[in-house]
Amino acid sequence: MSKRKMTSNRTNTANWRLAALLPLGAALNGMAIAADQPTEAQTAEKKEITLPAVKVKATRDNKSGNYKAGTSTVGTKTDTPLIETPQSISVITNDQMEAQNVNTMAEALRYTPGVQSETFGFEPRTTFIKIRGFDATETGLYRDGLKLSNPGFAVGYSLEPYGAERVEVPRGPASVLYGQASPGGLVNYVSKRPTFDPFREIKFEAGTYDRFQGELDVGGRAIALKLTRGHEVNNHCPIRLLIV
Repeated sequence: MSKRKMTSNRTNTANWRLAALLPLGAALNGMAIAADQPTEAQTAEKKEITLPAVKVKATRDNKSGNYKAGTSTVGTKTDTPLIETPQSISVITNDQMEAQNVNTMAEALRYTPGVQSETFGFEPRTTFIKIRGFDATETGLYRDGLKLSNPGFAVGYSLEPYGAERVEVPRGPASVLYGQASPGGLVNYVSKRPTFDPFREIKFEAGTYDRFQGELDVGGRAIALKLTRGHEVNNHCPIRLLIV
């Protein structure tokens, strides 16, 4: 009898433990099923939403000026696109100088990377230049590809930016093309060229400290008369008069 009672007690205890574990297993099973099913937020994220197309139309404002140059002659001595020139070159166009309202070459070079044009602050008498840390005041200033040799500290050049068509700055050694110069680079001042299209421009400026300045730029076709064996020949050539 005692053995039967012990056996039934053990069976009842096992059944009680199994019954206690059944709700826990059901809860875990329900959590697993709920985790497998996507939520409403996940279902909304998977839905693709196609928005209507938005068309934007605009026209280029040519009055803003052209600050980007496509070609340059300073890197190869030929009119070569800048993207095909294997050298770091910056070009300051005439439109950019007009927008900055520059009065000196140092002001024109203010935003050129690698160039320090106002080494000693504002100095209108001459142009001091440092390119990539190297001094280029005496050997790094050129005009139309020709060096403007600076004989000493007390004598220098102060080119007028109004007479420049553009300013080109090739960085790095360029002695193969320009001879002995600064290893940091050079500054090439490109003068304005005559054009066949007639134009007239006159400016007057006034500033502080009794500063007054007048500028005149006139250009167009000129007709030269020539007599050859009794026949009159007209030769058309472009001219340009620049007074600052």
